[in-house]
Amino acid sequence: MMQYRDAKGVILLDILPQGQCINAARYCSTLDRLKEAIRRKRPGLLRRGVVLQHDNATPHSANLTQQWLQRYGWEILPHPAHNPDLAPSDFHLFGPLKRHLGGMAFETEDDLISELRDWFDNLDVDFFRAWKYGSEGHFTCLLEFTSLSSYQNATIACNALGGFLASVRTAEELAMVQVLANKTSMWLGLDDIEEEGVFIWQEDGEKLTVAEYNAVFPVAPNNFNDDQNCIEFREYTLGLNDWYCDYHLKALCEIPPLPGVC
Repeated sequence: MMQYRDAKGVILLDILPQGQCINAARYCSTLDRLKEAIRRKRPGLLRRGVVLQHDNATPHSANLTQQWLQRYGWEILPHPAHNPDLAPSDFHLFGPLKRHLGGMAFETEDDLISELRDWFDNLDVDFFRAWKYGSEGHFTCLLEFTSLSSYQNATIACNALGGFLASVRTAEELAMVQVLANKTSMWLGLDDIEEEGVFIWQEDGEKLTVAEYNAVFPVAPNNFNDDQNCIEFREYTLGLNDWYCDYHLKALCEIPPLPGVC
């Protein structure tokens, strides 16, 4: 499977038929399909110029491939030296995909391919934005969801990536979120939906009472109108606040450590 994307999402998903292998001729055929997909999905990009990043695999560096790239004037973003296996897809794309497919059974190869295409087609644009990394001992990998959504939908989107809405348990972590949030409100992974006044972290299910909450964060939740059960980082107080769960905000998603990444 070869997948080509930009910051806006997937441009081409090219699945190699069973029994075939990738050589220079097959790769050039994929580039032909990619060029056509760019023409359809990213109008004007071919005219402005394509910058392609691929690794140093033999089909990519073969003379036939280089001739194709020169013919159409595509620029190649150099692959990092001494990192032949450095592929963002390995730690960001294939992990969530494997988790999505886990436990599924398919009667035919076509059924599997159909599920793959559906999964890629339904990815939110935020999936392809860069993860931000916390400092040592604080957070792991963080991704800001810029699309506005309810607490529940933000949770579902983050779970689909194998993560949870971020935990902010210390003053140091709050200070980091203040920088990352850049004066915008966003959902965090804490709520008292199950029992009023007893907050639960999404990360591990640990409970936090109002008294414990107030010991770390100076402004205690007030449950205004008896209907504020989800915790947000609030832009104008730069602190945590309980808010209406169906309100649409940005969100901060956190995933567990990934070896060699964060």
